[in-house]
Amino acid sequence: MKLQFYKTETTYQGKVYKILIPAIPLTETYAGFARATPIIFANKADFMRLAALFTLLTEVKDVIIYLPIRKNHDDYLSETYFDPTNFTDIVICHHSLQLKRGVFKQIKQRLSKGSLISFEVNQMKFADLEFDESFWYKENKDLLDVAIQDDILFLIGSRKVFKHLACVCLRFRFVSYLPPFHDHSHLYNYLRHGGFSGHEDMQFCFYDKIWWQKWFDEQEEGS
Repeated sequence: MKLQFYKTETTYQGKVYKILIPAIPLTETYAGFARATPIIFANKADFMRLAALFTLLTEVKDVIIYLPIRKNHDDYLSETYFDPTNFTDIVICHHSLQLKRGVFKQIKQRLSKGSLISFEVNQMKFADLEFDESFWYKENKDLLDVAIQDDILFLIGSRKVFKHLACVCLRFRFVSYLPPFHDHSHLYNYLRHGGFSGHEDMQFCFYDKIWWQKWFDEQEEGS
């Protein structure tokens, strides 16, 4: 898969940050929180693109991927999962960048459109990845830090974590388009609990707006 981004480099407090924003927005991806649980909803196509983004971060460590998707509003999700004010953008990066959450609000204000840059990524690279049981051991410190601040969902991890998140995204390619068009995965095993995260779970959820609406329309016609 060819990924294209607008790349911006900005300096804040003496540190240079490289920001990648997808040139083609993920219009069918929604992020937010419900009952303090962060959730990302997407259709099959966007989950394949998310898998590619996580795969890219297994190869490139010095960038911050920024998905400005808070504007992706959906009435059904607002009524059933998120309060309209609970939608968020997404920031994904490596622990090694030592990104402070409060700093990104300032970085975002300095962003320009930037220059176009491309990467070739095999988004299926981790399709058959088996779960690494080391995530269960308390000695394992290689975990995903999740936090929400300034209307942004931060996902900060490592190559080990990102390749597993890519695998989780790829599982949604098997979702059937038969009612009720839903599937989800819990990310509990990958999260650092307490501390930075403060969240006990996170979910990736399949959601195809077009198919949901089609099903609702058929139900109304049959009633």
